[in-house]
Amino acid sequence: MSMTKQLASQNKSPDAGLNVAEAQARLQQVQYRLFALFVERRQHRDKATPTRIQSYVLERVRGSELLFTSQIADILTVSRPTASQMVNTMVERGWLTRDVKGSDRRRQAVRLTEQGVEVIERQSQRRKVRLEAILGALDASERTALVRLAERVEGLWTTMEHTISDDEGSPPKHGRK
Repeated sequence: MSMTKQLASQNKSPDAGLNVAEAQARLQQVQYRLFALFVERRQHRDKATPTRIQSYVLERVRGSELLFTSQIADILTVSRPTASQMVNTMVERGWLTRDVKGSDRRRQAVRLTEQGVEVIERQSQRRKVRLEAILGALDASERTALVRLAERVEGLWTTMEHTISDDEGSPPKHGRK
């Protein structure tokens, strides 16, 4: 980028429109910083508290009448052995239990234990308090704009997921059975 363009981009008012390349670069920087905020550091994590991915699994199990380890693998887009290992850890910690369905011991339904319900409710409450604090720092118009834009981006992303493959190796979802 030329020095003139650099100076011009630095002097833009915060309300000036970004072109696609500028928006993409800034969003990627924000994405990296947000990801760093959400990723647990192993040395700082309490083993009695689920990781964010474990919390997600616990929430999905809570929201489902019957969920199998194979379905968890599909939800997380991980291999069945990886999902099984994650479920094993959560069973060992007392958050989940497995129920063998039928004669196939490989087909196991996963259910929340009472301890799992308590853990996920504590986690949900913590997330709610944090999100309330963040949203409370925004004015009503900023909150509305944030929600509308997030919903719009989700819709666009979902539409694209069904029509094109991504650079992470996922095939397009249309035409798949």
